[in-house]
Amino acid sequence: MPTVEFSTGDFMRLVGRKIPLKEFEERAAMLGTSVEAATDEKLVVEIFPNRPDMLSVEGFARAYKTFTGITSGLKEYRVEDSNIKLTVDDSVKSVRPYIVSAIVKNLPITEEILLSIIQIQESLHGSHGRRRAKVAIGIHDFDKTEPPYEYMAVPAKSLSFVPLDFSEDMTLGEVLEKHPKGVDYRYILEGKKLLPVVLDKEGVVSLPPIINADRTRVTGQTANLFIEMTGTNRLALKHALNIVLTSLADRGGQIVSVQVGREKLDLSPEKMKVKVDYINRLLGLELKAVEVKKLLGKMGYGVASTSETEIEALVPCYRADILHPIDLVEDVAIAYGYENFKMEGTDIPTVGKPDILEEKTFSLKLLMLGLGFQETVPFTLTNEEVLAKARVSAKPVKIKNPRTSEFTVVRPSAVPTLLSTLAYNKKKKIPQRIFEIDDVVIGPKETGNKRILGMAILNREVNFSQMQSVVEALLRNLGVSYKLREVGDVNFMKGRCGEVVINGKRIGIFGEVHPQVLTDFDLDYPAVIAEIDVDALFG
Repeated sequence: MPTVEFSTGDFMRLVGRKIPLKEFEERAAMLGTSVEAATDEKLVVEIFPNRPDMLSVEGFARAYKTFTGITSGLKEYRVEDSNIKLTVDDSVKSVRPYIVSAIVKNLPITEEILLSIIQIQESLHGSHGRRRAKVAIGIHDFDKTEPPYEYMAVPAKSLSFVPLDFSEDMTLGEVLEKHPKGVDYRYILEGKKLLPVVLDKEGVVSLPPIINADRTRVTGQTANLFIEMTGTNRLALKHALNIVLTSLADRGGQIVSVQVGREKLDLSPEKMKVKVDYINRLLGLELKAVEVKKLLGKMGYGVASTSETEIEALVPCYRADILHPIDLVEDVAIAYGYENFKMEGTDIPTVGKPDILEEKTFSLKLLMLGLGFQETVPFTLTNEEVLAKARVSAKPVKIKNPRTSEFTVVRPSAVPTLLSTLAYNKKKKIPQRIFEIDDVVIGPKETGNKRILGMAILNREVNFSQMQSVVEALLRNLGVSYKLREVGDVNFMKGRCGEVVINGKRIGIFGEVHPQVLTDFDLDYPAVIAEIDVDALFG
């Protein structure tokens, strides 16, 4: 979990009162954070990944104020319209497809604000932004730029500029080779024939997600900021922009819209309905609607409408973690106070024991670790593009209202996530020997969970026989009778694929991954994969 450090004095000024440090530690812990240190000079706080809005001192102070009753309810943010535009060229679609932007005016850049800007950039890059791969933030001195702006992708040698902290003019390609930030983050753009750039009338403003131009550097004399964020996920970009803008607005800045393509900035809250009895049933409470409304106010929510049975909450624009009414229930519990829940005994007169499938799963994990494999824990959700690259023909169960294009279906196989994990870690040392034991969902006609063991080996030289030996070693250690038969499958090379048969029923498949699948996942080395039905394996 990310750990952030705030100036104690700055935090107290944002809260609007001096708080005893012991009281701060107690209340901040109840808010759902872990206070590592609290002195007269600094506050060191560990923030859970689901609350990126609290990674800045402004966001943390805002949450603390409502939770402790200094303020209550939804804080709304005004957006001033403008005629400033940022056009998006189609060339970025295959490189880094999304960009959002805004301007913050009349913000006196003190040393504390400058440090806060740097901190929130670094914190969001490291967590919410997946080390800039998913979201990269560029903050510039607006008065040193010349609108309109343009976002496009160009050849590496076609443009040059002076990057931040350098004094010499460099081409885009040279920045990737010579600049420290270029060396650190060029892997994000590796294999791209074109490189993304943000331009104004004078030339390059930034080379995302690498570095800004030195001419747009933010200094103590800066009063107006131009903010641009690029990435691979539109919703993640929206939330990151909202977090930065609301933090700067809490410092007194004035938010100004930039029209990106046909879209304009919108910081209005989202509406989400939740049943009062749903909250009470899950929390074991007997709250009235008026009490729920008050508790939501402690967590910074507004209320659009309320009745005795249902509340329509207004979710702040900076809350990236609110995806479902269950998230509102969690915040009601936090506001109510976990220390206020009463312990109750169970009326079930039995002794608990481990689930048989979980016991078998644990024994499988020990065997895989003994065979030299490393366990991974992938997402259960994926998207149809990944399934297509992995050549998975089974129709997946679709998410009705997906919040992001990354997660639109439930995976019907372990193969896509194994390949995605190898692709994500392609810069790590080889050989890579990974496994996962988790559920997949079969559907849509026969929808249901199935426990799957998936394993993969990536190496310079790896073949069918090596995976066969692993599969056979696993089955022998389990003491099961089995047969192996040659089979054909589009995921694997012809003649290098086999199936595992127990009691006349196919329970698994393994083989050498097809070269085209390796290419589609941008893998540079051969790979072998196996997938075994754990439920069928243990009968």
